[in-house]
Amino acid sequence: MAYLFDSNVFIFQLNGVLGDTGQALLRTGLLEGGAYSVISRIEVLGYPQSAAELALAEELFEGLNPIAVDDAVISQTIRLRQMRKIKIPDAIIAAKCPDPGLAAGDQ
Repeated sequence: MAYLFDSNVFIFQLNGVLGDTGQALLRTGLLEGGAYSVISRIEVLGYPQSAAELALAEELFEGLNPIAVDDAVISQTIRLRQMRKIKIPDAIIAAKCPDPGLAAGDQ
Protein backbone atom coordinates (compact mmCIF):
# COMPACT_ATOMS: atom_id res chain seq x y z
CA MET A 1 0.00 0.00 0.00
CA ALA A 2 1.59 3.24 -1.14
CA TYR A 3 -1.22 5.60 -0.11
CA LEU A 4 -3.72 5.68 2.73
CA PHE A 5 -6.40 8.27 1.99
CA ASP A 6 -8.21 10.29 4.63
CA SER A 7 -11.90 11.18 4.47
CA ASN A 8 -11.08 14.73 3.39
CA VAL A 9 -9.60 13.48 0.12
CA PHE A 10 -12.91 11.92 -0.85
CA ILE A 11 -14.98 14.84 0.40
CA PHE A 12 -12.82 17.40 -1.44
CA GLN A 13 -12.81 15.30 -4.63
CA LEU A 14 -16.57 14.84 -4.57
CA ASN A 15 -17.06 18.58 -3.98
CA GLY A 16 -14.67 19.49 -6.82
CA VAL A 17 -12.16 21.28 -4.59
CA LEU A 18 -9.35 18.73 -4.32
CA GLY A 19 -6.13 20.43 -5.44
CA ASP A 20 -3.93 19.26 -8.30
CA THR A 21 -1.51 17.46 -5.98
CA GLY A 22 -4.33 15.67 -4.20
CA GLN A 23 -5.90 14.64 -7.51
CA ALA A 24 -2.58 13.29 -8.73
CA LEU A 25 -2.10 11.29 -5.53
CA LEU A 26 -5.64 9.94 -5.73
CA ARG A 27 -5.16 8.88 -9.37
CA THR A 28 -1.92 7.12 -8.42
CA GLY A 29 -3.63 5.44 -5.48
CA LEU A 30 -6.45 4.22 -7.71
CA LEU A 31 -3.92 2.73 -10.12
CA GLU A 32 -1.46 1.34 -7.57
CA GLY A 33 -3.58 -0.17 -4.81
CA GLY A 34 -4.14 2.78 -2.49
CA ALA A 35 -6.25 2.23 0.59
CA TYR A 36 -8.75 3.84 2.93
CA SER A 37 -9.90 3.15 6.46
CA VAL A 38 -13.41 1.81 6.83
CA ILE A 39 -13.90 4.83 9.10
CA SER A 40 -13.45 7.10 6.07
CA ARG A 41 -16.13 5.18 4.20
CA ILE A 42 -18.52 5.62 7.13
CA GLU A 43 -17.73 9.34 7.37
CA VAL A 44 -18.13 10.05 3.64
CA LEU A 45 -21.16 7.88 2.93
CA GLY A 46 -22.85 8.83 6.20
CA TYR A 47 -23.81 12.30 4.98
CA PRO A 48 -27.18 12.82 3.28
CA GLN A 49 -26.60 12.97 -0.47
CA SER A 50 -28.36 12.32 -3.73
CA ALA A 51 -28.28 8.91 -5.40
CA ALA A 52 -25.90 10.28 -8.04
CA GLU A 53 -23.52 11.68 -5.41
CA LEU A 54 -23.63 8.43 -3.49
CA ALA A 55 -22.83 6.46 -6.65
CA LEU A 56 -19.78 8.67 -7.33
CA ALA A 57 -18.55 8.21 -3.77
CA GLU A 58 -19.04 4.44 -3.95
CA GLU A 59 -17.11 4.36 -7.24
CA LEU A 60 -14.13 6.07 -5.58
CA PHE A 61 -14.11 3.59 -2.71
CA GLU A 62 -14.44 0.60 -5.07
CA GLY A 63 -11.16 1.56 -6.72
CA LEU A 64 -9.24 1.37 -3.44
CA ASN A 65 -8.58 -1.24 -0.77
CA PRO A 66 -10.49 -1.07 2.52
CA ILE A 67 -8.59 -1.55 5.75
CA ALA A 68 -10.63 -2.85 8.69
CA VAL A 69 -10.14 -1.96 12.33
CA ASP A 70 -8.43 -4.75 14.28
CA ASP A 71 -6.86 -5.07 17.75
CA ALA A 72 -3.51 -3.69 16.56
CA VAL A 73 -5.21 -0.60 15.13
CA ILE A 74 -7.20 -0.13 18.31
CA SER A 75 -4.01 -0.27 20.41
CA GLN A 76 -2.20 2.16 18.13
CA THR A 77 -5.22 4.50 18.17
CA ILE A 78 -5.11 4.56 21.94
CA ARG A 79 -1.37 5.35 21.90
CA LEU A 80 -1.88 8.16 19.40
CA ARG A 81 -4.68 9.68 21.47
CA GLN A 82 -2.50 9.50 24.57
CA MET A 83 0.28 11.39 22.79
CA ARG A 84 -1.80 13.99 20.93
CA LYS A 85 -5.15 15.67 21.08
CA ILE A 86 -6.67 14.07 17.99
CA LYS A 87 -10.23 13.11 17.07
CA ILE A 88 -11.01 9.40 17.24
CA PRO A 89 -11.73 8.90 13.51
CA ASP A 90 -8.50 10.70 12.58
CA ALA A 91 -6.54 8.66 15.13
CA ILE A 92 -7.95 5.40 13.74
CA ILE A 93 -7.00 6.40 10.20
CA ALA A 94 -3.50 7.44 11.30
CA ALA A 95 -3.09 4.20 13.25
CA LYS A 96 -3.70 2.22 10.07
CA CYS A 97 -0.79 3.83 8.26
CA PRO A 98 2.09 1.32 8.25
CA ASP A 99 4.66 4.11 7.89
CA PRO A 100 4.00 7.36 9.75
CA GLY A 101 6.10 9.15 7.12
CA LEU A 102 3.61 8.37 4.35
CA ALA A 103 1.47 11.26 3.16
CA ALA A 104 -2.25 10.95 3.74
CA GLY A 105 -2.81 12.78 0.46
CA ASP A 106 -5.35 15.32 1.62
CA GLN A 107 -4.00 18.31 -0.30
